[in-house]
Amino acid sequence: MAKKLKNFQVSCDINFLYNGITSQEAIERGLRYTSKFKLDLSSISAYEENKMNEYDVNMHLEGIIKGPSKSEIAKKLITISKKLNLNISSINAYNID
Repeated sequence: MAKKLKNFQVSCDINFLYNGITSQEAIERGLRYTSKFKLDLSSISAYEENKMNEYDVNMHLEGIIKGPSKSEIAKKLITISKKLNLNISSINAYNID
């Protein structure tokens, strides 16, 4: 018997390093990744690191995801981030049913 899917309010923080010329270019790269998570972008920022033209990009995503449990949703987000070579620093999921 299949598990019942529930609605969860999910938010996560994602970061990665990007080698580019400007912070705008780094943000544009981050925007390409947001659709893969099927969550809305709440905020994005890019700060130049110690090296020239290396930017630390931070994104906060949020939205509603259907799934059987919080842990299954977390596993799914981690799998997506690994495939994209991104780091997830936090995941929050709350049952809203």
